[in-house]
Amino acid sequence: MLVTRYLLSTCNACGGDLSDVAISKVDNIFTSFIFGIEKGNFPYSISIRHQTRDLLVFDDLMASSPCHVNCIPTNMYIKDLRVLFEAPDQGTLLLQ
Repeated sequence: MLVTRYLLSTCNACGGDLSDVAISKVDNIFTSFIFGIEKGNFPYSISIRHQTRDLLVFDDLMASSPCHVNCIPTNMYIKDLRVLFEAPDQGTLLLQ
């Protein structure tokens, strides 16, 4: 089925079946933060904790703890966490 080709077949949160859910898209908010895009479907405002040419650290908009921050490398594209496991030496260097 087309949906499972592009996305997960089950929901990460509830485990529900997604095979009959239509493909949709949302704004890539992290990339918007990196490039300084001010607004998409809603205002993109963040509380920046640290910023350099290579990374951006900011408060998580949907924080699940009192101190919940995100850190985004701005000098490379990391599709998801599994990419770091595929190249563990480079992943470790990035995290350090």
